[in-house]
Amino acid sequence: MKRLAIAFAALASALPALALAQDAETTKPPSAKEVLDAAPRSAWQEVRPEDLLVFELNPAPDGSERRIVLQLMSEPWSQKWVRNIRKLAKARWWDTHSSVYRIAPGFVAQWGDPDEERAPLQGLEPVGKDDFTHRLPAVAQLADPCADRKLDNSFCDPYAPAVSFEDGWPIGTDGVRDWPLHCPGMVGVARDVDPATGLGDTLYTIIGHAPRRLDRNLAVVGRVVEGLDLLRTQPPGTGEMGFYAEGQDPLKIEWARLASDLAPEARPRFKYLETESGTFAEWLAATGRPNEFYTTVPSDYDICALTYPVREIEGE
Repeated sequence: MKRLAIAFAALASALPALALAQDAETTKPPSAKEVLDAAPRSAWQEVRPEDLLVFELNPAPDGSERRIVLQLMSEPWSQKWVRNIRKLAKARWWDTHSSVYRIAPGFVAQWGDPDEERAPLQGLEPVGKDDFTHRLPAVAQLADPCADRKLDNSFCDPYAPAVSFEDGWPIGTDGVRDWPLHCPGMVGVARDVDPATGLGDTLYTIIGHAPRRLDRNLAVVGRVVEGLDLLRTQPPGTGEMGFYAEGQDPLKIEWARLASDLAPEARPRFKYLETESGTFAEWLAATGRPNEFYTTVPSDYDICALTYPVREIEGE
């Protein structure tokens, strides 16, 4: 009888621990959204006003406002173009005869002067092929991210020996130079055949699948943080390569300003996740964590399939 009582007591004491273990097994790990929603303020970096470029467009048919907001690329990448773009904005270049005049579905939206008949703005920095990439201060020894096939901030990639997120941007490298990638939403500078022809006055953004063949062939100068859905839903251009044909109604650009040149109350505010934060690692793990849907567990991610966390700041 004493043994039975001891057995019941042991079972009773084990039940809470068993329940906790079962709860732990049934508790789902946080989703990527839940990770971001719970992130501390310290995990986010506010975009500087001088790094936000606002394009105000003509109103929608219902009278609502429409705009595109870009976050300009941080150092050390594409800085000649970024400086040119700031000069163009301060000179109010896009306030005159500018529009979104090309929509190539599944590829790009392009804006600037549709006729390209104006003389370039004076004082812009010359650029060339070497400026499409950034030379590293020292040669880097690269591990093979395709060998371990694990999801971390080093992705297996068919276009570069190694790609990762650096300071919030998708970046490729060969160990000698590095460069921004043509992921969806990234903004580049259109040019002619000569690599020195694109100074920053005509811009495009990727609205479809990542055309990575463009990497190192054009300058990537930022990303769209507001207005990408607007561009993706515009009627496509019926001319060659998606350019708007005569009679089509492009999105007219009313004006363009750096946020730093707007009144404080009129400035858009955005923040991006710090790549070096613990939240970034949690977000990456949550994004790539397979669930019961997957019968074959994926071993890696395409870096351009991940939309880097950027959020508008509201009420902070």
